[in-house]
Order: sequence, then structure tokens, then C-alpha cells
Amino acid sequence: MILTIPGIPTLPENLDFALYFNIAFFSILGLGMFFGFLRGFKSSLYSFIVTLIFFVAFFLTIEMVINALWTMNLPILGAQLGNFDPAFANVTSFAGLIPIAVETYLGETLGDVAANVRLLEFAAGLGMFVLKIVYTLLYFTVINIIYRIITFLIRIIFFSTKKSERKYRSKNRGFGALFGLLSGVMSLYVTLIIFGGIISISESLLTFSPEDFQSADVELEFPRQHIYEANYSIIPLAEDPMEQAAEAIAMLESMVTAYNENILVASASQLTLAPEPGEEPLELNLYLFDTVLSFEYHEQRIPLRHELSVFANVAATVMNSPFFETQNLTDITGEDISTSFDLLAQSNLFTSVLPLAVEVGSEMYETDIPIPVDDLYEIEWEEEISKIGDVAAMVFDFVNTAGLFEEDPDFETITFAGDDVREIFDALGQSELVTLAAYVAIEPVLEMAGEDIKAVITVPEDIDWAEEFSGIGEIIGAILDTDITYAELSSGDPMVILQAMSQLNFTVILESQIITHALINVLEGAGNLIPEDILAF
Repeated sequence: MILTIPGIPTLPENLDFALYFNIAFFSILGLGMFFGFLRGFKSSLYSFIVTLIFFVAFFLTIEMVINALWTMNLPILGAQLGNFDPAFANVTSFAGLIPIAVETYLGETLGDVAANVRLLEFAAGLGMFVLKIVYTLLYFTVINIIYRIITFLIRIIFFSTKKSERKYRSKNRGFGALFGLLSGVMSLYVTLIIFGGIISISESLLTFSPEDFQSADVELEFPRQHIYEANYSIIPLAEDPMEQAAEAIAMLESMVTAYNENILVASASQLTLAPEPGEEPLELNLYLFDTVLSFEYHEQRIPLRHELSVFANVAATVMNSPFFETQNLTDITGEDISTSFDLLAQSNLFTSVLPLAVEVGSEMYETDIPIPVDDLYEIEWEEEISKIGDVAAMVFDFVNTAGLFEEDPDFETITFAGDDVREIFDALGQSELVTLAAYVAIEPVLEMAGEDIKAVITVPEDIDWAEEFSGIGEIIGAILDTDITYAELSSGDPMVILQAMSQLNFTVILESQIITHALINVLEGAGNLIPEDILAF
């Protein structure tokens, strides 16, 4: 099936990408050798050195150049940007542009948070990313032309020979062909840097593409406000859109497969480099691709290609779940949830932005964080996200096993396993993010509950939330061990809970500091009816 669009040439039905890649890649090598042979040794060597310096200088200096451009004094910048928005009229550098842009466009939404240092740092990282792309485009266009002109003049002035000498001098075409081939290898590798990144992104897109495309009826409804419109087609679409999408995906898959199986690509992939000490080695061409399409935030490099791959894998996990087809919650498993969070934890962007979101959120809602802000950013967020995923998986399996997601659950007979609750709360206590959230949320929750509840429930200043979660889990687990049903729990009758608690060992209740202090407050409210030695206990 061929997709035909008026004015656009059609593609052949059978695209042999393996052949096309071989022709393209080997042509680069062959042409390099051919022109090297024609030029001779001296010209080919000079061309090879000039081209090598051009490419190596770009990758070695791009970060230094961007950092220099970012802080460079450029009065013309404000003059140009002031034509678009007067707020930028006094800007003299890219670094000075960011705070003004954030305040101008986000100030009403964020308020005082717009001046947050780390938020501005993140915005600066995005700004430098844009600047890096613009610089790359200029480097391989305008700067490349200027560089070639300068090197051409240098060759004429310092390395030219008289015409009479060139006539009788041997060009040594064999070595010329050799250095021409080396120039071709260098050009090919630059091509693989670009193609490698594009193919990697394409692979990410393919990871969450539906395996089967079902044909869908296409209904066309045309406006009838005019009797006749010559540009309205009355011919039904000849092609099924879903079938066309399936063909496009199949073509993309064949292209990716052909590229990865290419012998030159396979050979180039043997060159690897670890992005950071201790990290898994990455193909050098992909590393260089990420050098350009990446930005830094809080000493963390965030490559765009890697981020797309991570989120594509998360999407693939969701789409490959039976739930995606059945829309039945019972088809979701805790393993699916845990796997999704583990994949999400691999995102440098997500793990870097999460503490920023906590800090900005606390400022917007005027809630103090109980730990120093610097310590917030020192948390191992990759591990935290995985822990949260494990907790979410256990909670889902807990509810699903109880049968609450069934079509017609019998609430009068549904009970819960106390040991599962204990396991869930123990896992919650091991998460720094959850314990931090508890510190932040407990006071607003008590304020919302009202003065009567706040007078009874108090939170000790030295409370250990890890132990507190474990204690609460022990109490709830003990209550569930009494075979109390879901209907009884959801009835809202406090006597039902009190009756279940009356069956517990009193020492279990003391596992929670909050509940213990609540009992003490209740006893103190009873006045002189309670002996002082009991209150002291």
C-alpha cells in the first residue's frame, strides 16, 4: 500500500534500507578516497588536518564556549530584545535575561517563588540548552564558511608552491588516497553521530507503538451551509488511516533494524565512553550526540535522547499491560506499577526536578520543610522513586487481592490481610520522601480537622516518622486481624473501630507516638478523675 498525497512524490512499496545505508556510507568512504587520490598527498593531508581540527574543536570546546557566551557582556542583546518586550531593554547578557524572563512571564503565577535560586538555575539550564542548539547551527554553517576561508588563505600564503615546481613534483597519490580515506572515515563518523541519535530516538518511539492497528471506519461530515463548494471532496478516503499508520511504523522498524545491522555502524559502536565514572559505557557517537542535545541542572547532565528513551519505556510498560486493552483495573499488577517507577527513576530530569518541585511547592503554600533545603537535594531520589513504586505496587495488590476492583464486590464479606498492611507501612517508613511529606503535611491536616481534633491529637517535636509509620501499620494490621469487613470500616461509625480496638492488646496501641499522646490528652481532659501516676505513664 502506498500513501499518496497530492503534490508529494510517493515512496516505493519495498524500501531496502540496508542497501541504501550501504550505498550512502560506503560512498562517503569511496568519495573521500577518490578525491584524496586526485588531490595527492600534500593537499589531502592538509584537508584532513583542517577538517579534524574543525570537528575536534567543536566537541572539546562547546561547553566552554557556551559558558563564555552565557556570561558575555552583549549590550546589543537588550537593544534587539527590547523591540519585542520593553522589559528586556536593559539586558546585557544571556545570564541576565533569565531572571527577567521568569519574573515577566511567570511572576503573577509564582509570586515570590519566581526569585527562587534553584528555579532560576533550572531556567538557566534550559536557556543554555537553547543557546547550545543555536551555536551548533551557526558553527556548522556561518563559522564553517569563515573557517574554510581562513584555512584556504593560510594554505595559499604559507604552503603554496610555484607552478613550475608543481609540474614536476610527484603528488604521491597513494598516500593522497589514504588520507582521503581517513577524511571519509571522519565524515562518516560525524554522519553516524547525527544518525545514531536520530535512530535512538526512533527506537524510543517504537517501544510504545501499538503492535496491532485495527481498521476504523472513517465518517466524513461536510458543512452544508453553502449549496456548492468546489474544494469539498465527495470521494471517500481510499486509504484506511490506521493501515497507513501501521505501514509507517513497519517502515520505521525496518529502517532502525537496517541501520543497527549495518557493518560500519556495528564497527563504530565498539568505540564507547562512560559519561560519568562508574556509569555504564555509552557508544561514543551517542555520547557526542548527547553532548550537544543536553543541559545541566544541579551538577546533573540531562540528555534529551536518554529522557525520551526513559519516558518511552514507561509508556511502553503501560501500553503493554492487559489493562490498556480491557480497561479493567483487575488486569493491572503490582509488578507493572513497580516496573514503571523503576524505569522512571532512571530519568535524570525527573529525579533532578522532583526536589525542586518540593521546595517550590513548600514556598507557594507557605509550608516549612523540616530539613535544610540543601539536605533535600542530597536525598538519593533515584532510590526514593523506586521505593515509592514498591509501596504503590503493594497498595494496589493489597486492594486488588481484597476484591475491591471486581465488578460487583461484596462489601459485607471483604476483609483485608493485616500482615500486608504492616508490610506497606514499614515500606512507607523507609522512604525519606514519605517521611518528609508527613512532616510537611501533618500541621495543615490538623488545621483542616478543626480545633477539637487538634486539641486531642498533637505531634511530638522529636517524632521518628519511620517508627511512627511502623507503629501505625501495627495498629491497623491488628485491627484488620479481627476480620472486620470493608462495609464496617467504611460505615463511618466510630464505635465499630473502637469495638475492634477493644480486642487489641493495649501495648499494640502504644506502638504509635501520636495515638499515645492522643490518649494522654484525652485522659488529661478528664481532670482529677485520673490518678497522676497513670498520666505520667
